[in-house]
Amino acid sequence: MEGQQPLFDDLYRQKVRQARGMTPEQRVLEGLRHSEASLQAMADSVRHQFPSASEEEVQQILRTRIEKLRRLKGKL
Repeated sequence: MEGQQPLFDDLYRQKVRQARGMTPEQRVLEGLRHSEASLQAMADSVRHQFPSASEEEVQQILRTRIEKLRRLKGKL
């Protein structure tokens, strides 16, 4: 990972430049899109891990995982 740090730094600077060029409304919308994509990825992961789970079970597992993440964040 150390060899990739310049790439990560460049990507970060690129994102900052992009955000600075956005209106506050655009930044909020981008944040919502990012959140939606993250939730979708988490739900897809649950479906992959539990292929026979119903949609209700997937949503419950997702809620449980999100709650665990919130508790962990509170401990940092």
